[in-house]
Amino acid sequence: MLGSRSAPRGQAFDAGNPLHVDEAASALLRRALEDDDFAAFELLVDLCSERLAEVARRVAREVGLGMPSDELVVAFFAGLFGDPRPMPAASRHFLAWAHDCLRQQAEAWVRDMALLDTPDPMQQILPPEPQADGSRSATRQGSPQDFYLHALKICLHRLDLESRQMLVACDVQGLPLEAAAASLELGVPEARRRYEQARLRLNAAIAAVIKGVDP
Repeated sequence: MLGSRSAPRGQAFDAGNPLHVDEAASALLRRALEDDDFAAFELLVDLCSERLAEVARRVAREVGLGMPSDELVVAFFAGLFGDPRPMPAASRHFLAWAHDCLRQQAEAWVRDMALLDTPDPMQQILPPEPQADGSRSATRQGSPQDFYLHALKICLHRLDLESRQMLVACDVQGLPLEAAAASLELGVPEARRRYEQARLRLNAAIAAVIKGVDP
């Protein structure tokens, strides 16, 4: 099904080879979009999901996105048919193009979350949030726990980039401090300093929201 263009110069296809994956993914994407071939789309998802999941985790850490990184992958694949962003016709670098799309989506979600209305602590009305399919959740009244989680998301995404990076790496993705420092190319002492300061800033911002003060 991958066809003659799926591996360079007729080589046996190797799913562990990024160059082969690029070739195959590009061919599958063309087939899915030009021929409306859903089987090609399913194979594209199977072929690339694991690689893109790792890319999404890295991107979320780099931009400080405090949402599950797999939602980036869901949004990317949903957008291929719903609102396709054309890959340059002369390019076969599907993975690089997908990386750019995932990063753009992550940056857009950071902006969207930072601009959400601060919930009212008296009524505990939760404003709409961006969803993986491009829609927004409905406005609703939440429990005290829902209110706290919503305030946490907003306050996290209003922090500076360095603070978000450390909190996402350690508290969202669950990396040990040493691994978080390595992933962000920091020394452990500097990473610890940034993490401790970020936690203080986040806690202060959440406390202000709970008191009814928009930080």
